[in-house]
Amino acid sequence: RDDVESRGLGDVYKRQSGNTADIYIDDKLVQTIDMSVDDEYTFQTDKGSNTVEVRNGAVSMKSADCPDKVCVRMGTKNRNGETITCLPHKLVIEVHGGQEQEVDIK
Repeated sequence: RDDVESRGLGDVYKRQSGNTADIYIDDKLVQTIDMSVDDEYTFQTDKGSNTVEVRNGAVSMKSADCPDKVCVRMGTKNRNGETITCLPHKLVIEVHGGQEQEVDIK
């Protein structure tokens, strides 16, 4: 018999939704972010500044001072393996955990 008391399905869901996002600058891991906590993070690179936002278990590039802003338009990510990349600043966000990416093989 298991001596640990069940905490219910709500606790199981919360534990499974604890995604993380690794932040790389110039191919070096600089921080791992807990995506279960809403927050903003600002990263300064040699080329400029990026603000990463975590909201409702998803990560996005809220702002960047790069010329093209492609990274800001990449939207929110919450699936395992998804990335957001700011090429001018050499900053990459990579999501770990959570749902697997859907594969489209038509």
